Amino acid sequence: MVRISATSKSPALLKSLIHSLNNDWSDRVIIKPLSCMAACRRSCAVTLAANDKLTFIFDRLSPVESAPELLEFIEQYVTMSQVKVPYRERCRTIQQATSFILPPLSSSS
Repeated sequence: MVRISATSKSPALLKSLIHSLNNDWSDRVIIKPLSCMAACRRSCAVTLAANDKLTFIFDRLSPVESAPELLEFIEQYVTMSQVKVPYRERCRTIQQATSFILPPLSSSS
């Protein structure tokens, strides 16, 4: 199960993610709006995490324009059997918005 957290100060992006992912990925994705991700000076922050996959933290995403690219990356992340989506396969928007990549969560957590 992939867990997606996004700041609630970007309602347009959250609405787009919830609408798109609930229709296509509801059995594989959980979306959790958060009021704070300590990214106050940035337009939008999103985290993707799953057992045995790298955790990605994005910021500086445009709440409206970045939705299609973020959805594309989420699809890659969900369907990839590897620990990560290879850098060269990430769109430029996602490459630029990547703030941190953290070690995989353990299956036992």
